[in-house]
Amino acid sequence: MAVGVYLPIWGMQMEEGKVVKWLVSEGDSVEKGDLLVEIETEKITNVVESAAAGILAKIVAKEGEVVKITGLLAVITVEGEGQTAIDAVIAQGALKEERPTTLIMMQESKEVSIPPMESSEVTASPLAKKMAKEHGIDLAKIRGTGPEGRIVKEDVMAFIEARSNAPAATRGIAPQVEDKSFDGEIVTMSQTRKVIARRTLESIKAPQGTLTREVDLTDILKFRKSIMPEFEKQYGIRLALTPLFVKAVALAVKAVPIINSRIDGDKIYISRKVHVGVVVGVKDGIVIPVIFNAHAKSLAQIARDWESLLKKASEGNLKIGEITGGTITISNVGNVGIDIFTPILNPPESAVLGITRTRQRPIVKDGQITIGEMAYLCLTGDHRVMDAEPIGQFLMGLEKILQNPSILLL
Repeated sequence: MAVGVYLPIWGMQMEEGKVVKWLVSEGDSVEKGDLLVEIETEKITNVVESAAAGILAKIVAKEGEVVKITGLLAVITVEGEGQTAIDAVIAQGALKEERPTTLIMMQESKEVSIPPMESSEVTASPLAKKMAKEHGIDLAKIRGTGPEGRIVKEDVMAFIEARSNAPAATRGIAPQVEDKSFDGEIVTMSQTRKVIARRTLESIKAPQGTLTREVDLTDILKFRKSIMPEFEKQYGIRLALTPLFVKAVALAVKAVPIINSRIDGDKIYISRKVHVGVVVGVKDGIVIPVIFNAHAKSLAQIARDWESLLKKASEGNLKIGEITGGTITISNVGNVGIDIFTPILNPPESAVLGITRTRQRPIVKDGQITIGEMAYLCLTGDHRVMDAEPIGQFLMGLEKILQNPSILLL
């Protein structure tokens, strides 16, 4: 029986993927589990596997095309099946690609044959109900994609997006006239920038605030310099600053666990494991690869992980599992000369640590004026989860670790 090869959903934030390269050709025989096509999402490359054995009879999505999640990529047939079987799968794929929001927008603009559920029949998660209330949305107009039709957060977000993207006439808004006087360049957003734009909007919905602490990094910089030759000789890798910060953050979280948490509805989930994401700049924006179980790893293990992730990020070869699942994020902007900034939360995490550039400044130490390698630690926290006190405790604890760096080797 002919089957379709569809674009998988590799994460809650994923909406579409770009076909990079087909690894097989039309007419080739394939086995279940064979690698078929490379897909790029958020500057991450994943490979779609064959769901069945047979013949790759039709490639629907060509290289370079952008496909929505669950969109049809190709058709696999078995011996004896012809064009009729292929056409049937393509027709089914067209229906599969239609999202619930399509019906929603039709209901807002005109009557359709599918009646909305009665309010009494609506089932939704607490977070979906809260979002609907905040945006003045009648949940009866939304069709849920959760278990047994339950409305989840993503359904409400899709409704909001569809409503904002609806033609102006359906929303009672006069259509905008193109500005003929514009003189400049219009750039179409890349896949990465689209994701960044969407996640930034999602982030600012959280009531967040940033607290800043100036710290002296003289000790940690001297420590790194002193152990670099032996470290490289023993482990075969150059010790960057990032692994030191990752290890320090993982240790500091132990004393203030609330920093390492996320919120869902009226529940706060405090993780015992510390998975540290680190912001990395790429061609069209940023990615945030994650160092998992940083609390349980040695400095050498963290350094190895970081070197591997950094290489993959630069080559665009990060997998979805390497950029999701973080519990806290580090954003170091020292390399672009920033003194103080406000890092933005990386949902669903509740805290993000910003690190600024280091500058030599006079400070008073033990009653004497000396020169310190000064920088700012800027921590943004979700105020639904934490207030100033735990943020301050975390920053003080982190400063203590950075000024006693031998702790990082324990």
